[in-house]
Amino acid sequence: MVENDLDDRQLTEETFKQEWPGAAVEFIYGADLPGWLQHKSKKPDATDGTPPSLILLTMNANPNGAMNMIPQIRSKEGYGEIPVIVLSETTSPEEIRAAYSAGASSFIKKPSGYEDTLFKIRSFINYWIRTVELPV
Repeated sequence: MVENDLDDRQLTEETFKQEWPGAAVEFIYGADLPGWLQHKSKKPDATDGTPPSLILLTMNANPNGAMNMIPQIRSKEGYGEIPVIVLSETTSPEEIRAAYSAGASSFIKKPSGYEDTLFKIRSFINYWIRTVELPV
């Protein structure tokens, strides 16, 4: 998950642990994404060098260039088919269009509180993990 807000990180991690205990959630800051992608592609061991199953990208991770992050992710070898889910506090039609045009797999309005976070993460897990078939 590319997320800069520490409170959002903590709530997301706690909710994932509660709803999907086996999930390994890794958080990075938006500015660290290029280095993280480079690090992941160079690691020799399978556990640290394996691409993630999903990438959650929050708009606040890099407000001026968040849409540029998606093609950056997609251009890395082994990352082209990984679902990239954009989370945003707003749902302007322009922002939604820009996210999908950049290559987002899905666009979700960021949860507004604890109950909304639980609902959206449960829905997210049910769809992306238990329902949809992703490439291996």
